[in-house]
Formats: sequence, structure tokens, C-alpha cells
Amino acid sequence: MIDNTINKKSDLPIVVAIFCISFIVLLLGQYTPAITGYATRFVTFTHNMFSHGFSYFPLMAHGTWAYPDYPIGNTVLIYSASGLFAKVSVFSIGIPYCIAAALTLVMTYKLGALHDRKWGLYATLFTLLTWKFTESVHFLAVDVYVMFVTVFCFYLVYSAGLKHKQRWLWLLPIMLLIGLFIRGPIGLLMPAGVVFSYYAVEKRWKALTIFSLLAGFLLVAGFSLLLLGAYAQGGVAFMQQVLSAEAIGRLHSHHSFRAYFYFSNGLSNYLITVLFAVIVIIKKRRDIFQSFDKTAGTAKFLLHLTAWFLLIIVALTLVRDKKARYLLSIVPAISLLAAYMFIEPGNIFQRAKQFLLSFCSLLPLLALISIAIFIGYNHFAKIALQGYFGIAAFSFIILYIANILLWHYGKQHPNYQFMVLLLGAFGLLIFNFLLYYPIELHLHLAKGASHMFLPYWP
Repeated sequence: MIDNTINKKSDLPIVVAIFCISFIVLLLGQYTPAITGYATRFVTFTHNMFSHGFSYFPLMAHGTWAYPDYPIGNTVLIYSASGLFAKVSVFSIGIPYCIAAALTLVMTYKLGALHDRKWGLYATLFTLLTWKFTESVHFLAVDVYVMFVTVFCFYLVYSAGLKHKQRWLWLLPIMLLIGLFIRGPIGLLMPAGVVFSYYAVEKRWKALTIFSLLAGFLLVAGFSLLLLGAYAQGGVAFMQQVLSAEAIGRLHSHHSFRAYFYFSNGLSNYLITVLFAVIVIIKKRRDIFQSFDKTAGTAKFLLHLTAWFLLIIVALTLVRDKKARYLLSIVPAISLLAAYMFIEPGNIFQRAKQFLLSFCSLLPLLALISIAIFIGYNHFAKIALQGYFGIAAFSFIILYIANILLWHYGKQHPNYQFMVLLLGAFGLLIFNFLLYYPIELHLHLAKGASHMFLPYWP
């Protein structure tokens, strides 16, 4: 077990490096010739804000009617980023999402680093290995913001309890309101639920009661302000639309109740990370669930992460409207759980680690085989798959050579496993950016999906 000590040495250089590198990589990964599907609405929202000014809810169809599903928060962020360049581009639209994702990686590292810096670093790699994380950033899922608010709120309360310093807890209500005004009630309830689980596990009943009252007040007051804004913008009819779209409609929608969704299709989008997170929970179940009576320690931290993971899945299962991206707030928790495999000093995770490291080492070779299959398929297909096959093949050849060199000359290095996992994360990012996203884009365009062509560079 790891000694529960707080690192004395400043980790500011690591934090800055994680933020800058991840922000640049994710922003470059936003490159696409067109915005497709539901993300096109964000382009329309931003153009209408430039044309018609600020409003309480985003505007559609040349500003003739308001859109009830989202508050104005996300549009304001995109508008501000685009205003820096006086132009709406793929680059400017992606900036707020990439900042939120990069900050999520920073906070995930900071959480793990409260116990061991290696834990935090491994967790950031598992986050990048989570398919839905990078996909949600690329396809502009608003739930990226909720993920950041959730991990930030948990960090506030967990670090406060660990360090016995409460001075930053005043940020909690601010973060909850940010989640509300960007994503609606779910943007507040998700992080509030995770904070609730922290106080419940810690058996801090007074703090739990105070926080529950605070969160309840913020939810009622904040959503009342949203409804008031909806009334001011579109009258009673639009206010009813907002109430249905952001509250009642999510609980009682036309969708059938699929209780199994988040335990099958939903979690499959998080497969690599959630698989190893579950392995850690199963292998360490005795230590985890026997830590209720302990005040701190690694096992208690794993218990908090498990409660975070399970609470979101169970809570969202009760909601009829289900999409895989709604689960995005579990990513920091499952990344930290999975990363524990590389921190545990024993050998109980040896097979799991070996399987993952082998997969990361073989990923470039598997990708090269996939490229050959794609090219062969294009000779017979009616709709050719359009990816950046040349640069992808070159990149994977370089990665494959790097893996071979690492195997021969770096296997005895103390950070060998970290470097293999790092190459694996880069391999998955390259596969997504140069193959998966371009192929999916052109298939959507071929099928006549709604789209908007935008320049990438501002």
C-alpha cells in the first residue's frame, strides 16, 4: 500500500506541461473540413450571437426562434474564443472544449498526485486511452464541461479533507453554477452527486447536510433564473419548452427505459479504461470496502473513486434519455482506478498490466494492418473510406520502431511501463485523428448528414 503523504515539492512544472501538451494535441486533433450532426447547432448559435447579440438561450434559424435544450453558457465561451479572431472557425469553436479537457487532465493528475505523482501521471495516460474522452472533445460534446466541473469539485472536497484546509471550498457553489449555466440542471446535479458521495463515505453528516441544502438551493435558484430568462425571451410557451427539455423530458421522455444501457452499450465506449478499473475494484474489493472505518489512505481513496463511478452509472440509469456521452464524468474516476495497477507494489495486477502493455506495443502494428485493410477495401467499395493513410502509416512506422528500441534498450529503465503506455496513448490519438474521425466524417457526408463547412485556421 502507498503511504498517504502529500508531496511537498511543487508540481507546477508537471501541471503546466500536462495542460500545454494536451491542449495543443487536442486542438490539432480538432482539424476537420466540416462540422457534422448535432454539433452544427453550435456554429449556428455562435453566428446568431454575432448577428443578434446576447440572449438567455441560443438562437436558431437566423435568430427567429430560441433553442431550449442548452443555456447560453457554451455559446458565450465559443463566441468569446471566436471573437479573438473575429471569425468562427473549427479552431475557435474547439478552444473552450480543449481547455476544459486539458484542465480535466490536470485535475486528474492533481488528484492522483495527492498520494503519488506516478499515480497521477498514469491516470492522465488512461484518460487519453479512453476512447469517449477524445471523441467527445472532437465532436464538441457539452458534457466535456460537466466532466471538468465534476473532477474539480471532487478535488476541492477531497484535498480539503486530506490536508485539513477548507479555504478553497468557497469555489464549490461557483463551479456548480458554472455547470448549471453551461449544461442545465444535469451540469449541477452530476458534480453535486459526486461531492455528496464523498461526504457520505466519510460519514461527515453535518457537512453532508449543509452541502445538500446548498446544492438544493443553487439548483432551485439557478434553474428558476433560467426559466425566468426563458420567459423573458419567449414567453410562457418557451419557458415550458425549457422545463421539458432540461428537466421533465429527461426523466419522462419518449425513449423506452433501457436499464441495461450503461452496463453494456454505454460503458463499451470507455472500454479500455473501465475494464481495468473494474479489475482493480474486484481485486482490491476487500481493502476497498473494509476502508469505511478508516480516516484516510489509499484504500479509502479507491473507495471514493468507486462510489463516484457507481453513483453516476446508477443515477443516469434512472433517467430515460440515455446517451454514452452523458457518462463522461466517470472518466477521471475510472482513469485513477485503472492507474492504480501500476502503483500497487504487489504482483496481483501482473497479468492485467502485461496484457495492456502488450496491446500498447502492438498497437502500431495493428494500425498498419488496419490501414492495409482499408486501402484494400477501397478497391471494391462503392463509398471509399477517406482517411490520411499516408501520414498515418508513416506515424505508426515511427511508433513501431520506437517500441522496438524501447524493448531492446529501455526494458530495465524504472519508467519503462510508463513510456510504453505513453506510446500507446499517442498511437490511439493518431489512429483517431488520422483515420477514425476523417473516415467517419466522409461516411456521414456521403449519407447526407447535416453539415457545415468551416475553415480550420482562424
